[in-house]
Amino acid sequence: MKEEAGGTIQYSIDNKNWQEEKPTRKDEGETTVYVRVSGDENHNTSQTISAKIIIKKKELIVDAKGYEGEYDGNDHGITVTCEGATIKYGTNEGEYNLDSSPTRKNAGTTVVYYQVSKEGYETKEGSQNIKIEKAMGKVQIDNNEAIFLLKDNKKIGDWTLKVTQNLSGGKIEVQSTDENIAAVESIDNNIITLKSGNNIGEVTINVISEETTNYKEATALCKILVDNLKVEKVEIVQSPKTEYRQGEEIDLSNGKVKFYYNYGEPEIIEMSEGAKIEQFSTQEAGQQTVVISYDGNIVTYPINILKASEEQDNDSSNRDNSSNNDNSGNRDNSSNNDNSGNRDNSNNNDNSSNSDNSSKNNNNNRKSDNSSNDSYGKQNTNSMTTKETVKNQGSTVKSEKIPFAGENKLLLLVTIMAIVIIGIISFIKYRSLKGLIK
Repeated sequence: MKEEAGGTIQYSIDNKNWQEEKPTRKDEGETTVYVRVSGDENHNTSQTISAKIIIKKKELIVDAKGYEGEYDGNDHGITVTCEGATIKYGTNEGEYNLDSSPTRKNAGTTVVYYQVSKEGYETKEGSQNIKIEKAMGKVQIDNNEAIFLLKDNKKIGDWTLKVTQNLSGGKIEVQSTDENIAAVESIDNNIITLKSGNNIGEVTINVISEETTNYKEATALCKILVDNLKVEKVEIVQSPKTEYRQGEEIDLSNGKVKFYYNYGEPEIIEMSEGAKIEQFSTQEAGQQTVVISYDGNIVTYPINILKASEEQDNDSSNRDNSSNNDNSGNRDNSSNNDNSGNRDNSNNNDNSSNSDNSSKNNNNNRKSDNSSNDSYGKQNTNSMTTKETVKNQGSTVKSEKIPFAGENKLLLLVTIMAIVIIGIISFIKYRSLKGLIK
């Protein structure tokens, strides 16, 4: 206590109760302290003055962050941190009844309120946003470029596109940049079917996945060329019938042709399919050329037309050859029979001659008779051998035992030469007649 000359300093916190001890304050708040100097016998009490003791709470250091991003299918909330503090959340300002941050998944914005408190510190309140943007949609189709073909103004095959991915699941819409070339016919279960227009050319098909809650609109493009399928080249890979009789109709049943198109791989088809006979006639005999067209592409091949007389000559020649063969066999047999007869007669003559000679020899002398008898015996033996050989046609005849075996060989050779000459003459007549017809 500080004493002044003639008085004592006094303190009061209510300006009523005074004390000489100075008041203090520890906790957060405000205290007004009154001060005066009391009088004594020589002095009067001084006027009262006042001052305030103000103690404020510490300020909390809070880190609060919101969330902003594209839709990704996950839940997102705000983040609030403060060491040693209690944090409460709410979806309405002034209401903090949640222990964790509210979250948001779909595109849009949510405001989250928070309160941070700690003993000895000033309570802090605030808010942050959860903001989710729509993501980019994605749609894919199986082809980004395609060629669709026509034949006789009709579609060839399926004119379809398939949606292979639609991320947003949005409604599919299809647009054509030129419906006179190709337009949408139907959309069913992600299969887009197109129809042809009146023209050919290039067209772009736009496949659109519409905007949804969480995805933006997405588009896929397919550039399409619509053209006519044309046969550019045709070649024969298997020939049909090439020999005809006069008046006979064309036969393409065994023929095959290969088509080369302006698009795609070659194709082998039956020759009769789509064939247009440009040139064919069997009215005149001889060599002819068949001309066939396929969509304006020409193929040719040669044929041979036989006259009816030529066919008869061929048949007659075949019959003559057959007859000659038969006659040749007959002549051979006849020759064999004749030779056999000749041999028998020869043997008889030999026997008669031998008897005459034997008789004469008997008249002349005995020695000659013996010689003649020996000779007769040998000749008789030869005659017997010859007859036996003729009867057994399959046996081999030796020239030293049958004196006329060479005559048989000569006759056989003459017969063969006669057959050859007849054949040559027939061939010459056929060639001459064929030359006159040409």
